[in-house]
Amino acid sequence: MNKNGSFDQFEAVMRKAYAVPEIRAEFVNRVQAELMRRADSQAVKVARKGFVLRFGLGFAAVLLLAMFFAKAPEGQALADSIKHFFKIATVTEIPITEPNLLVTPTFASPFAVTLVPAASAPTEAPLPTPEGFTLAKTQACQTEPYGYACKLAWAEKKVGYDIKEFPADPTDMRFEGIYIQVNNDIQINYERVGGGAYLYLLQGPGGEFTSIGAGVPEDSIQQVLVGEYPGEYVVGIYAAKPGETAYKWDPTGKYSLRWADGERWYEINAYGCVGREDLCSAEGLIELALSMVDQSVPAEGPRADHLVSFAEAEQISGLSLLKPAILPEGFVFDYGTYNADLKEIRLNYHPIGYDPGVAEISLWQSLQQNPGGTWDRFTGETVDINGQPGKYMSNDGFTHAVVWQSGDLEIGMLISSSDLWYGGTFTKEQVLEIARSVQ
Repeated sequence: MNKNGSFDQFEAVMRKAYAVPEIRAEFVNRVQAELMRRADSQAVKVARKGFVLRFGLGFAAVLLLAMFFAKAPEGQALADSIKHFFKIATVTEIPITEPNLLVTPTFASPFAVTLVPAASAPTEAPLPTPEGFTLAKTQACQTEPYGYACKLAWAEKKVGYDIKEFPADPTDMRFEGIYIQVNNDIQINYERVGGGAYLYLLQGPGGEFTSIGAGVPEDSIQQVLVGEYPGEYVVGIYAAKPGETAYKWDPTGKYSLRWADGERWYEINAYGCVGREDLCSAEGLIELALSMVDQSVPAEGPRADHLVSFAEAEQISGLSLLKPAILPEGFVFDYGTYNADLKEIRLNYHPIGYDPGVAEISLWQSLQQNPGGTWDRFTGETVDINGQPGKYMSNDGFTHAVVWQSGDLEIGMLISSSDLWYGGTFTKEQVLEIARSVQ
């Protein structure tokens, strides 16, 4: 996108006539930068909308492709030999005989969002209880029945062995779920806070890999050592664009490490490199593999990069925070972050059932620092927010920004929505209604 066009308005000096405390320039600049990043991210998504696989946007697309290789006749070409930890594919292209398995992504149907009273996230359903496993007798489940430790204890009871795990959630990642696959294999999923990167840890008893896999070209395999154990590293995945007649090996998008220790096999898969470029390398995945332990260390206190509740956000910041009483239908609080240097909280609201970043309302709050000045580098339309002047800016119905002051707090709100993956549009009146409901 052209950052020197419609965004020139950010560079002008704002009004000095209102006798209200100044909103700091660096705060407004962060809103500007975030707005630009969102718009650029959306443009990238649109440019890549022709790809059938959304690399890094979840396991479902990979699972669909793997199911194809398991069922279609041409998928047998991938199982010529198993000379390595990875299945070896003897062809570089695989003809598509079942084109109906390919779904061409299309733009989401546009719709106007509906505002409703803000609701809490739905209560999670209890885990199915394996024989001999009770929540009351499991300390982790007494503390947090839907947390990582409880789900891990449940999985270990189901498969009958101790699961190797990371000592803590990898930096910038949050735990998403634990899944039991065929042959009592375990898969632990993590996703980047805010979306854009995914990490999967798989393991199973014995030395033979039974995890889902479509095979890889032999020349894509890099021999490595994971501590004292031999392993293999591969970058790439088979994929096809709509209209193509064959799956082709694409040496990007997926980063995989496999090894075995004589008693168990392991696999780590990384999708997307947003914020964790180190995981998209052999060295990064090996370092992560060597960090694995028999029992993780429980987190002490809230995670500044992933606050799971409004109460945690207030606890870590020491602020009496405000929250919206009105949200678009389907939106709930997802997580918060705290910047200790700026003493600033960011609350994030997402629609249920969508990938992180597809649509988002972010609400920044921090104490007012420099009264009596000007709002530097942000020129938008002057609007009224509960009797206080604010500034509003939008390029289209998918991206909006509002900044204002309430009491001793500086507040900034950024609303972004993907026309490709979500489709919901906001009017100026709806954006201001949400802002005015922040109490």
